[in-house]
Amino acid sequence: MATLTSRASAITPARKYIRNNRKRKMKRAVDVLITLALPVALLTVWQVASVKQIFPPIFIPPLKNVILNFADQIRTGLLCQDLKVSMIRVVQGYAIGASLGVALGVLMGISATLNRLFFGLLNGIRQI
Repeated sequence: MATLTSRASAITPARKYIRNNRKRKMKRAVDVLITLALPVALLTVWQVASVKQIFPPIFIPPLKNVILNFADQIRTGLLCQDLKVSMIRVVQGYAIGASLGVALGVLMGISATLNRLFFGLLNGIRQI
């Protein structure tokens, strides 16, 4: 009798491991499906809207045209050039904004009058 109990207890951790492993795999599969559900739904709505021409093609072009143009821009190198220009503009805008923000912050810290003058405006903008 003691041997049966020891065998059963020796098998139990293995079965638990297998059961837990199956649960983990199932949870992972469900997580992947949930993660993919919204993008697939959006692409489906996009395709249906473009095929049915619910909106003019200038607003919602067919998905096939977008993919072909994307591939064409990558092939010709135009996409990289445009991204470079956009990133330069983003960095320039950030540098200008950060410089003005730091300068104004220092001035507001030094002068109570400037602090009272700009505090309401900046506090309102901060909420956005």
